[in-house]
Amino acid sequence: MSGKHQRANRWHEEASCAPTGFVTSIRSPMTSEQLDAYIMGFRIAEITDQLRTNDLNHTSGTSTRCLSPTPEYDNAGRRTNSRKQRYRKQLERERESNWCRLL
Repeated sequence: MSGKHQRANRWHEEASCAPTGFVTSIRSPMTSEQLDAYIMGFRIAEITDQLRTNDLNHTSGTSTRCLSPTPEYDNAGRRTNSRKQRYRKQLERERESNWCRLL
């Protein structure tokens, strides 16, 4: 088995569920403001991790999708408003608004 490729699975030890530096179980008492700040910081780290790893597979809870907007292209002929790019912009806006609320 030393020369064969191992299949990846969702229970792989190296895959982490929580962003670096955050724990998912809070055992110390916190005020509601501290808890809200922790949740916003956790979400900011989660979004940053998604953007850094380019994990932009957006799956919404609804089974129907909205219609795509008309395609826009840059000077080189590449599409500038694909689904992944729109989702990336949405994540960046959410991260920025969370930073503003956190400060």
